[in-house]
Amino acid sequence: TGITVSTAMSAYLSAGGGQYVDVIAYHAYVQWPSPPEDAVNDASRLQAVLASTGQQQKPVFNTEGGYGAAAVITDPDQEAAWIARYVMLMQSMGIARSYWYAWDGATTPLWSTSGTEIGGTTLNEMTKWLVGATLSSPCVATGTVWQCGYTRPNGYKALAVWDTSQTCNAGTCTTSSFSIPSGYDYFLDLKGLKTKTTGSTLRIGIKPLLLENQ
Repeated sequence: TGITVSTAMSAYLSAGGGQYVDVIAYHAYVQWPSPPEDAVNDASRLQAVLASTGQQQKPVFNTEGGYGAAAVITDPDQEAAWIARYVMLMQSMGIARSYWYAWDGATTPLWSTSGTEIGGTTLNEMTKWLVGATLSSPCVATGTVWQCGYTRPNGYKALAVWDTSQTCNAGTCTTSSFSIPSGYDYFLDLKGLKTKTTGSTLRIGIKPLLLENQ
């Protein structure tokens, strides 16, 4: 009780444990209703320990992670927003592999006997956003607005954006105004709907949008 991942890993690696492992594994849970952005702090502390013990070149796996198998999330928009942000942040922090626990969670599953739930649908959409894309600029926040940059071959570039100060409730989501950087003509939502941008601003909320140049 009270032992953090970074504390435990520091003790293990300081005792010489690094010579026996090829991969650094940890559990990246952020218990709901805490925001997924809290995972950044845990990963940063872990990576600082790896650097201080000469283990920073080894891949880091999140062998279990998510909002917790017992989380009760009743708003589907909030669930989709949480999962999308978590997935992008894991990649941005340099986590080589990230395993969600658990698809069949007892309270807010990604899959049930009825089929794929909103969480599973969101994860599927995130694979379309991220697989094959190169992270060109890690996810960083300016105030409450987060941005992550991506590129693909043939001049493609994209920018994921969201605002953690907003919320969703019963199908209604609050938004703020975001100034669209030059060159982005379209945006995708978490359902995969592609829309042409109009004007110089975009309404953003806790559910990430992916701005694209083509």
